[in-house]
Amino acid sequence: MLKNVLLVGAAAAALTAIAAPARADNITTNQWYNGSFGLTTPSPLLGPVHQGTNGPLLGGGVGNSIGTPTVGGVLSGTITLQYGGYLTVTDVQTSNDQFNMQVNGVGATPYTPYDPLNPPGQAGLAGGNTSVPANGHVDGVNGCPGTAFAPGISSEDISCALADPFFSSGTFYLPPGTDTITGTYLGSVGNGDMDYIVEAIPEPASLALFGTGLLGLGAAIRRRRSRSAAPPKSDI
Repeated sequence: MLKNVLLVGAAAAALTAIAAPARADNITTNQWYNGSFGLTTPSPLLGPVHQGTNGPLLGGGVGNSIGTPTVGGVLSGTITLQYGGYLTVTDVQTSNDQFNMQVNGVGATPYTPYDPLNPPGQAGLAGGNTSVPANGHVDGVNGCPGTAFAPGISSEDISCALADPFFSSGTFYLPPGTDTITGTYLGSVGNGDMDYIVEAIPEPASLALFGTGLLGLGAAIRRRRSRSAAPPKSDI
């Protein structure tokens, strides 16, 4: 009997492993990543060159970027999101550079007016210019004060770039499942770098309420059963 139970359990585990999607995640939520681009346009976004600093984090605080993962030197971030998420990206260093962000090989869908870095009730977190064209481009035309290369037109401060509408920045939708983030440099000023961060959409509130209701129902059933099982009170 025990042997049969163990065999059934092993078979179920094997089937679960086969059915489960392969996870090859190399980025996580709420972490800034830095990528770069070269002089040739159009060209794929590349691996990191400089570190972005002072990036806003969800729930408060600031953070610095780490190098984006690459495949053959080309930016490629993969993440699995049960309910989907949001990708926020910004140009840093020198403004006027333009990108086409791609999710699973197609142009990312802009998500406006929602900005995950400045949601209602979280004042003080820097927001970005999320008014982006429908083809997934993010555009910038001027500069943000900084000292990275040329005073007045350069900055690697993420919060500064996000808060300045002249730097390319935008928020894009990530569908549920495993998403691969890539991008194409469309040109303008020249070689430089960019930063991005992913926020996951939380579990729908309706599911949480449904779960709470089930817990309450289960507790009521247990109380009723315990009362039914209790011996009757004596009249003596």
